[in-house]
Amino acid sequence: INYLSSFNNRFYRNIHYYFKSFFGSDSGVMAVIYFINRLSEIRNSKLLAQRSLGEVGEIRNLSQWLNKLPRYYQKMFNFPADRESFPKVAAFLEKKFSKTANHVSTLDGIKIEFPNYWFSLRPSNTEDLFRLTVEAQTPELLEKTLQELKDILTHKLI
Repeated sequence: INYLSSFNNRFYRNIHYYFKSFFGSDSGVMAVIYFINRLSEIRNSKLLAQRSLGEVGEIRNLSQWLNKLPRYYQKMFNFPADRESFPKVAAFLEKKFSKTANHVSTLDGIKIEFPNYWFSLRPSNTEDLFRLTVEAQTPELLEKTLQELKDILTHKLI
């Protein structure tokens, strides 16, 4: 989540990593441990290409490994809104998208997943706004989805 601090104009970015092996929980420490383990395997020339990609072969440096990872594009947007209205907005989104979605989660706000993109919307705990995150496999799909959601949310929140 990106925001400018009102008192010193500094830019902050919070990134969360969730791991199935860590009970589906967020852990920055686990992300660092995973990265360091992979880096040490590369250094020792023992890292085979990612099993999830179904490839076999040696990866000899970090740039080769990074180039094998899938690319995703993400944007975040904040909507000024009364936090009390969130349940109605989330129910509307769930009803609108659940028939075509692969998965819908209401664990922390609402997250709706499709084959090529996903989005989440959650109320801020500290401000009167909703935080929208959209991630897609292409920049074009990202922009299309973001615009569609902005239109829906602007209409629902007015």
